[in-house]
Amino acid sequence: MDEAEQAFRNTLENNPKSAVAAFNLGVLLLNKDIDESRRLCRRATRLRPQDDRYVYTYAYCLQQAEDLDAAIRELQNLVTAKSAYPPAYSLLIQLLLQQGRSQDALATGLEGVTNRALSPQDYQSLQQSIMAQQEV
Repeated sequence: MDEAEQAFRNTLENNPKSAVAAFNLGVLLLNKDIDESRRLCRRATRLRPQDDRYVYTYAYCLQQAEDLDAAIRELQNLVTAKSAYPPAYSLLIQLLLQQGRSQDALATGLEGVTNRALSPQDYQSLQQSIMAQQEV
C-alpha cells in the first residue's frame, strides 16, 4: 500500500464522512480494485451529491464494472438536475451509443447544446458519428 492510499484510509477511519478522502481513495483504486473504488465513489457521491465530479466519477466506476444501466441512470440524474456538466453529457452519450440507443444519444446531445453544456460543434460531430454508424 502506498503512502497516498494509507493517508486516505487513515482519514476515512478517523472521519468516515470525509467525501474528499472517499473520492480520492476511490480514484486511486480505480485500476487496482474496481469494486472498492465503486463503493468509495458511491460513498463520496452520497456524502456530497452536489459535486458533479463525484457523480461523474461514480458513473465512470459503474461503467468500468460493466454496470452500464446504473451508470446511465446516475448520469441522467446528473444532467437532469444540473444540466451543465459537459463530461457527464459526453459519457452519457457514449454509453447510450454503446447500448445502440442512437436516438436517446441524439436527444441527450441536443439537450446538452440547449443547456450550453455542449457546443453546437460537439452536437454536429455526434450527429455525423451516428449517421456514419448507421450507414455501416
